Parts: sequence; structure tokens; C-alpha cells
Amino acid sequence: MSSVFNKFKSFLGVDKEAPEVFESIKIYAPFSGVVVDQKKIPDEGFSEGYMGVGIGLKPLEDGLVIVPLSGTLEVLFKTQHAYVIREDKTQVAVMLHLGINTVNIPLEKKAFETTLTQGQKVQEKETLCNMNLEIIRKEATSDVSALLVQNENMENKSVEIHKKDGEKVERGDLIMSVIKT
Repeated sequence: MSSVFNKFKSFLGVDKEAPEVFESIKIYAPFSGVVVDQKKIPDEGFSEGYMGVGIGLKPLEDGLVIVPLSGTLEVLFKTQHAYVIREDKTQVAVMLHLGINTVNIPLEKKAFETTLTQGQKVQEKETLCNMNLEIIRKEATSDVSALLVQNENMENKSVEIHKKDGEKVERGDLIMSVIKT
């Protein structure tokens, strides 16, 4: 009798595990620094929200950058100044753009160095890259970085920012969440 019941459950699809329900995505500070309100990021593409919702972060003296959330490193620019990590279950993407106009820093100056590769699975808080703050501060428009949840795949979700403008954060602090609305 049990095998007939199991076959019937299988036929109806009730033997399958329920899909995991989305609750929230935690996003951590990629480095120690001071929070900058998104509207104050010194680049219109970031400050006006065209590329997503989030914060700016002005680094302190340590150039170690960690992965802000687990997922797939979907985009890794050749210059290593910008990264897009896509959370695998929800397909929500988070962009970390290190500094303003850092794309123009010549590669041989080694402003950024990473051992990761595009397409690689990454875990929150593991090392993403190192940035040479001395070179960035000398060569770029600003050392303020943008940490933005991109606008795609955000149906029934919103960004909750946990830190205020001017607030100091440590690398690995919970800084934002994507929540169900």
C-alpha cells in the first residue's frame, strides 16, 4: 500500500521539496570606511540611481576588499576596479565599483589586484581584491566606492540600508539587505 501511495504522491508532485522561500539577502561592507549617502557619490551615474540603489563608501587606510555577498562573480573588469556579484537563488546582482574614474588608471600601476576569475563562485567575506589606496587617491577623481544593488530582478524586493551617511563601518559589517516587499 505504501508504494502505491508514494507513486500517487509522486504523480501529484507532492513528494518534492518545497522551493526555498526568499527572505533576505545580506550585503556586507567590503572594506572599512565611512558611509557616503548615495546622492553624495561624486559620479552622477551612481548618485542618481541609474545603476541601482545603495551607498557610497570612503575607504580608510586598509586596501583589503572582501566579497560583500555570496554568489557568482558575473562581471570582473580587466582593470579590476569593478565587480558584479549575482546572488544565485534570486538572481539579484550587486555591483561594487572601487573609486571614481579608476577605470582610467593604467594597469601597470596595479591599483587593484585580485586572484578571482569571472564566473567563479564566491563566498561572502572572502578576499575579493586588494586596492592600492595611495595610487587611487593620486590617480582617480575620488576614492569613494559605490556598492549598489542593481535594478534588475528586484520585483517584490527592496533595498534596506542599515548604515547612515557619515557612519564608520568595519569590513564585514552588515551594511544593506535586500528584503521581500
